[in-house]
Amino acid sequence: MKTTIEKVPSYLNPQITSLRGLFASATLFNQNLSTWDTSRVTNMRSVFFEASAFNQDLSTWDTSQVTNMTSMFYDASAFNQDLSAWNTSQVTTMKHMFSGASAFNGELANWNTSQVTNMSAMFQGSKAFVGDLAKWDTSKVTDMSFMFCYAKQFNGNLAKWNTASVTTRRSMFLKALKFNQDISDWKTLSVTNMGDIFSTAISFNQDLGKWDTSNVTNMGYMFDNAHAFNQGLSNWDVAKVNWKNFFSNNKNWHESDRPFFN
Repeated sequence: MKTTIEKVPSYLNPQITSLRGLFASATLFNQNLSTWDTSRVTNMRSVFFEASAFNQDLSTWDTSQVTNMTSMFYDASAFNQDLSAWNTSQVTTMKHMFSGASAFNGELANWNTSQVTNMSAMFQGSKAFVGDLAKWDTSKVTDMSFMFCYAKQFNGNLAKWNTASVTTRRSMFLKALKFNQDISDWKTLSVTNMGDIFSTAISFNQDLGKWDTSNVTNMGYMFDNAHAFNQGLSNWDVAKVNWKNFFSNNKNWHESDRPFFN
């Protein structure tokens, strides 16, 4: 396993189209890459995967052709740089992008996410992240599982997100300890998996009565240890649910307000 790279060129060959895994597991690497020409790069998957010391300015990188940012800063635990000007208009997957990037709290409000289909675990374990994501276009996203899992400080406004295409929300806010935002208007007709979604989300207590749960099959541990939650969900359609074990252990949530499982 490589832990560091002694020297990198000041300039990147402009013909290069993939940086996949370039500094993966280079745990001591922390060199300047700001002069690199990345204008033709399409794949940035795992570039800084487990590059735990890396914290250099990447604000000048041209990301206009990039389609894959999966695990780009996975466990890059020191990284906290300005990425606000990145052009992400071609990116289709941001799965695990900042997962374990525990120092990252960059401004991403103006990112173009209109082509992204996978945001699974994007901010999982991003313990410092509190960024504004309110205007993100999520209309093509199908997977939001684990997205803010263990994002312990996050409490951003997500009310206007278009979630009509999402099929899985499994563990989306698992142990998102401060999250308590209005998501009552989210479209949930396509969702089949809501297991663990609010498990140990100890602050969450918002009205979800309008959610369409008619196609959900998994609600296991959905509100487990979500001790603040006591909303009325007795109108939910749970006819297709076949996994409901430990749905909730909240003694303060009256049985008459819970979904009625057959």
